[in-house]
Amino acid sequence: MRERVERAAALLLEARQSGQAVPIGAFGAELAGPDEAYAVQARVAAELGPIGAWKIGAPAPDAVPSFAPILAADLCASPATFAPGRWPVVVLECELAYRLACDVAPGETVPLERLIDAVLPALEIVASRIDGNLDALPYLKLADNQVNGALVVGPPTAGWQAHDPAAQVIELAIGGRILTRSTGGNAAGDPRRLVAALAAKASRHCGGLKAGQIVTTGALNGVHRIAPPCRIEARYPDLGSVIVEFG
Repeated sequence: MRERVERAAALLLEARQSGQAVPIGAFGAELAGPDEAYAVQARVAAELGPIGAWKIGAPAPDAVPSFAPILAADLCASPATFAPGRWPVVVLECELAYRLACDVAPGETVPLERLIDAVLPALEIVASRIDGNLDALPYLKLADNQVNGALVVGPPTAGWQAHDPAAQVIELAIGGRILTRSTGGNAAGDPRRLVAALAAKASRHCGGLKAGQIVTTGALNGVHRIAPPCRIEARYPDLGSVIVEFG
């Protein structure tokens, strides 16, 4: 286990530092399971931390969620601007995020009403440091921080308890033209349950959960591939907008 974890972590660190994706064949083999993938996450975070946010998601309401830290360097406030060549093809997910109100001690159970203090609109840029078919090697995908490239968040809104995620309307616009409009749609069901699941699972992971960190909870209206340069705006009518410029 240690050899696989150290090799994967070293390759991912190299990719982050060089800006060049590592061929999937360089890893030699798939990691043995989620424990090894989370160990790689922790190894990378120890080198490049601190942690600014977390991502968690599940493909169905009864599925086991997968989670990953998001480095503080990859967390941005809207409006955000990125160089046009940072990602040759931009993959976007419109998401709901929640801000943690308190630290979570290892083994501590924190009621959801004390765990969260705000809801935020979010736009995740999905990008991998691995060049190859990660769908065939899901634990390497998980090890690569569940392919998080960056997370851009809009303004926080208090009174999150009264906000119904299933009724959330989102418009995704490129260059002022509406690309999609949808309502709700998180595959995991109520995304707030994912925040509770993260608190239960990650209190010992990568330094644990801290007050002020952001938890983003998975795509609400699918995955969108965008070719830069362009201006993207994700509009959440009751929460605000997230604006990202590429180039």
